[in-house]
Amino acid sequence: MIERLHAKLAADSAYPRRNPEAFVFIEQMYRKFVTGRGLMDNHSAVDFVTAMCETGEARRYQQHPEVAATQFASDLADQAREMMTESRDVLHRAKGLLRVFCAGPLAAQLSETYGGEYVFAVDIGFSGIYQWTVNIHTADTERRSSDGRLQIKFGPTAWFANEIDKDWSDTVDPADADYSMLFLTHSKHGRIVQSSVGLSEVLDGLDPSDKRLHDELISLVDRRL
Repeated sequence: MIERLHAKLAADSAYPRRNPEAFVFIEQMYRKFVTGRGLMDNHSAVDFVTAMCETGEARRYQQHPEVAATQFASDLADQAREMMTESRDVLHRAKGLLRVFCAGPLAAQLSETYGGEYVFAVDIGFSGIYQWTVNIHTADTERRSSDGRLQIKFGPTAWFANEIDKDWSDTVDPADADYSMLFLTHSKHGRIVQSSVGLSEVLDGLDPSDKRLHDELISLVDRRL
């Protein structure tokens, strides 16, 4: 039964995205009770041993198995904590830099295109999974309430909006999505597009004359007016 269920779900590319926890559980059951290899097959196990040798970690194999496994897990946990802390710091820094760019050069570019003070506010007021968002309130927002708001999303927020949040109906195919890039949204129509601007570029500092975000937002707005 597990084998038939696993085969059926593995052929459904949408199921793992819609039900990640359930799919991982079924995958683990399949590996444990059908293949009899636990979480790794022969090829994966060989790759792991090779990586341990190439990274200078092979001496762990001279220790007692339980001691080696416990210490390795502890070391990985320490590294994971550091990576989570550092990656969150990077996301915070990117949000601050992006807010400055949106409130300065980008707002000026959009106002020059549309005339008047087209962008009247830029904020970063969300929290939780939504916090990696920069809101751009425009003259259209004043006329159409918050439904006209433009947003720039990145990292975890971009992933959540594009693949999980049902409020967004016109999204980027997960197979084509690159979450090292910024994502642009138009809240009125639930549309998300992937930008040509990368998160690393934001961290390096966008040139004030860079008009890629301007051009992409113009295309997003004009398509839905």
